[in-house]
Amino acid sequence: MVCYTDGVVEAEGPQGRFGQDRVLAAIGRNGVPGRQVLDKILADLDEFTKSWPRKDDITLLVADLE
Repeated sequence: MVCYTDGVVEAEGPQGRFGQDRVLAAIGRNGVPGRQVLDKILADLDEFTKSWPRKDDITLLVADLE
């Protein structure tokens, strides 16, 4: 289960907004532990936004349901 605030998908970088598709791409792999999903989303977000300032909070909650 992955929960996130709008600050994740609305984070801006040189190419526009991060968007839900990038979040879904990071979590779309079955069998990946929650911690790895969280780390992947954060790494992708950092790479996408580069040094652009963040205008909103970034909150993520990832839980393994097994």
